[in-house]
Amino acid sequence: MNHEIRTSIEIDVEITGKIIKYDPGISSGPPEKCYPPEGGHATDVSVFLTRRKADGTHERIEITAFVDETELDRLEDELYCSAMRE
Repeated sequence: MNHEIRTSIEIDVEITGKIIKYDPGISSGPPEKCYPPEGGHATDVSVFLTRRKADGTHERIEITAFVDETELDRLEDELYCSAMRE
């Protein structure tokens, strides 16, 4: 006989990455002083699950490989916007 057992645990999702601040560039003036806009995004985004174990320590598991590319792009945008608000 099978019995279904359910339990709940508290898990935090941590998103890390590098922030490349937006630089509007310079498009007027002498050519040697001009450069195009660049930055304005996050790179090297990683996603982790973290949970507190019974002994009080934390277990951190990277799940970036399991997050689809569209969601990673959205998380990069969210991470950048969050960093710019701080």
